[in-house]
Amino acid sequence: MRVAAPPAISEDAVRVAVVTRLGWIKKKQREFEGQARQSERRYVSGETHFVFGKPLRLLVQPNDKNRCAIRPDASDRLTMLVPAGSTSDQNARRMATWYRSQLREKAAPRIVKWSDRLGVPVPRWGIRLMKTKWGSCNPEKGLVWLNLDLAKKPLAALDYVILHEMAHFVSPH
Repeated sequence: MRVAAPPAISEDAVRVAVVTRLGWIKKKQREFEGQARQSERRYVSGETHFVFGKPLRLLVQPNDKNRCAIRPDASDRLTMLVPAGSTSDQNARRMATWYRSQLREKAAPRIVKWSDRLGVPVPRWGIRLMKTKWGSCNPEKGLVWLNLDLAKKPLAALDYVILHEMAHFVSPH
């Protein structure tokens, strides 16, 4: 177990706080371990993939022309046109590239909007896959990073993360 505490609090005070709350901590750890997790994606027809919070059923369509395209249909379907014989790993990379383009398209105007509202210059920004964060900001370098998985979450979450990260340009802490 790892504990984060302000530097002004002594190690003894931290130990006492942890020991007195140990039962609650163990209960929360069990609850967290018991939460349902998204199953591993195989990128085959029938899987559900989320696009900006909307669940879409994947339809993989192999073709002979070596073409690749991904498009959401008007219904609840996400069609993935792939070269015949494509592997799951190849389809995963194609999907990540598509998610990146979708996120870039949605994030760009939001970054401009929030920079105008906060009265800060439009920052340089990028997208990368992050394991533990939804975004990050380096105010000294004028740089914002967004987690690629935001393309799967509702647009309100994207707005929240962008606003949060850009608020660091107003108040770095």
